Amino acid sequence: MNQQRKREPQSTEKPPRKGNLGHRINLAILLAVIIFCLAVFAFALYVAMTSGYDEPRVYPTGSFDSVEANNTTTALAVFGSISNNPEPVNLMIQLETDTTIARYSWNGNGDGEILERNPMHPDLGSVTYRDLENNEEVNEGDYLYISGLSPDSDYTIRLIWDPTGDEITWSLFSTPAG
Repeated sequence: MNQQRKREPQSTEKPPRKGNLGHRINLAILLAVIIFCLAVFAFALYVAMTSGYDEPRVYPTGSFDSVEANNTTTALAVFGSISNNPEPVNLMIQLETDTTIARYSWNGNGDGEILERNPMHPDLGSVTYRDLENNEEVNEGDYLYISGLSPDSDYTIRLIWDPTGDEITWSLFSTPAG
């Protein structure tokens, strides 16, 4: 009863080692995490370099040539020399009394532009811009026509560089009694 066992031919392929597939998956996950972290770091570096550290902003300098009441309810503010001849949309006007402040901004650069009052501020009057050269820049001689003022009142008008809030110039004026 000697039975001889038949031997099966041996394969030339080696069976996969145990744990080899798991090791490859772990390595792929680790590489994905590293790439993701590098991408986040690169984005954070880009944001830090492009914002937060800007060159100092240079705002225009200048003055009003004159600010005078025309009558009991209107005034004229004539621009003097303003450096860089800024576009009006980059400016803001602040009109003040002893107790009230109102801010006005340009919606466009053209001649005859009626400035829009900030709705959070009370109404101290209406401000209209006159661009004498019609070049959509504030130049010497351009002026603001201010109407709807109260008689016998003292006012301060301020010209503000809107992008930064820096004050360019200011002037006092008074309307005569009615």
